[in-house]
Amino acid sequence: MANSNRPNGMRPYEVALRERPYVAGGTVYPGDAVKLNSSGQAVAASASNALLGAAASYGVSGDTIAVWDDPNQLFVVQADDGTSIATTDVGLNYNIVATSGDTAYKQSRMELDSDSGVTTPSTLPLRLLGLNPQVNEGAGEFAKCVVSINEHQLRAVTAGV
Repeated sequence: MANSNRPNGMRPYEVALRERPYVAGGTVYPGDAVKLNSSGQAVAASASNALLGAAASYGVSGDTIAVWDDPNQLFVVQADDGTSIATTDVGLNYNIVATSGDTAYKQSRMELDSDSGVTTPSTLPLRLLGLNPQVNEGAGEFAKCVVSINEHQLRAVTAGV
């Protein structure tokens, strides 16, 4: 059976570790991958951005929105079409497809960019940890992927010696 194509951004896998309020710096949809802009506001992220987390609520510029921002939070996100996701891809790093949200349903449409899987660089926003065992779907196009954030804006970065 083929996987269903229902992108809805990033959602916490199993349990949300933390949800905190931020001021939106633009329109943000629930499930959008978000980052902090130079003014300290949460905005929808673009491909290859370091991430703050994922939006838990909808808001427009100036609104207070909730963000799942724990650096250890795991997320579920749908892979896009193109390259099929397989269990052998676990450990690869991926970009996001930063698409506009669904204005009618106030819902994110962001996905994992299945064509971008590489072992390096770890500066790509997401690392594939596996397929979501909680859904009755599997590998392939539109796979529901469990991911972690590689480059998190709240995680301390240490330089090597």
